[in-house]
Amino acid sequence: MTINATTQDRDIETNSTICWAGQTGCSGAAGQFGWYINLPGAQEQIIYSPELVAQAVTVNSIVPAQNNPSLCDQPTDQGFTYVLSAMTGGAFNTVFLPPNEASNPGVNTNQAYTDPHAIAMLTNASGTSFVISNASGVQYLVYENNTGGTPTPTPTNLTPNTIGRRLSWTQLR
Repeated sequence: MTINATTQDRDIETNSTICWAGQTGCSGAAGQFGWYINLPGAQEQIIYSPELVAQAVTVNSIVPAQNNPSLCDQPTDQGFTYVLSAMTGGAFNTVFLPPNEASNPGVNTNQAYTDPHAIAMLTNASGTSFVISNASGVQYLVYENNTGGTPTPTPTNLTPNTIGRRLSWTQLR
């Protein structure tokens, strides 16, 4: 994962393939039970609960503000909203720019939204985000930012859950 210098988005250039434990050709140290990412921001941390929506894990991170006691300003924390593939930890193509928003001049000219490799965007969200759908089926990631106020909806471009299925405890053993 890298930080996009222009937009501050968190990017993954190439999605990795996971060699799942128990899968043909995945044995010993090669077989994994999941994936992880190293957060790139200095002191960036996940303290909020993630949510699983279709094939995506959504979670907000926080980057504590650098406090300087000799200055009279009050810096605020920053935060990023991550939307990752639950199966691979990878990026969805232009996850923050759904097809119905591609003609919206307020969105389609903002490089943070059109970044095809983005897995996280600077939103300063706090708490747990959640996804809602309108009558047309457009999905919005709704969150409250760390300055309070009205919850903010951000359009998302999540793929439908076509490969996931629920496992019972017996199947997991």
